Amino acid sequence: MADHEQIQAVLRRAVSAINNRRQALNKDEAIALSKAQSAIGTRITDLDRSIASLDQSERSEIADSLKKLQDWYVRSHLLGHTIAYSSVPGIGPSLKSKLRQHGFYSAADIAPNTVQDIPGIGPQKAYALTLWRLHIEREAQAGKPTSLSQDDLGKIKSKYLARRQSLQSQKDSEQARLSTEIAAIKQRHMTERQSLDAEQTQAQAIAKQGEQGVAVKYAQEYARIAQQMAQLTKQLV
Repeated sequence: MADHEQIQAVLRRAVSAINNRRQALNKDEAIALSKAQSAIGTRITDLDRSIASLDQSERSEIADSLKKLQDWYVRSHLLGHTIAYSSVPGIGPSLKSKLRQHGFYSAADIAPNTVQDIPGIGPQKAYALTLWRLHIEREAQAGKPTSLSQDDLGKIKSKYLARRQSLQSQKDSEQARLSTEIAAIKQRHMTERQSLDAEQTQAQAIAKQGEQGVAVKYAQEYARIAQQMAQLTKQLV
């Protein structure tokens, strides 16, 4: 029936137009979400990098401070062992005096490539002095601190704590802003989708009413024709 086909054609055009608007709406939402995540997400990523860099700086400062403490401990131990009051095989008072005259006062001053140039200190005595120094150095290495004191460690950590808290607070704020922005974008597009759904439902309802009107129209027409046929039949009889 022509009326029925016309109603269906109008409905198809209406639904097609609504679907096109749905696709455009989906694209618009994707672009809006991408922009929000790009702008605010970039800021969050930068803050993450800053926090990671701060953590690395803190670890480096702790490690450097510990290294300085250990180096100081070892050197102090070497300086504390003076040649004059130590027993070194082959090194008597006379050689100790010569060593002192040439600037060698403690184990910290002993080096194989310099000490053997002193008159009376040949390779053998230089080797004895080197072994003596190495023995003392091994003692120092074994006894050196393996960590900073709680006071020194606390000073370093407190220096970074305020900066880390500030960065974390900024990150939390940006994450909350991103969540709010995403929720607003989704809510706005959901409202528009609901409006499109309502339009489609309305178009379908109108089409249904049209179909029902066509059915009534043709039912009445069929009843009129049937009545005329009945009357004609009576006349023929």
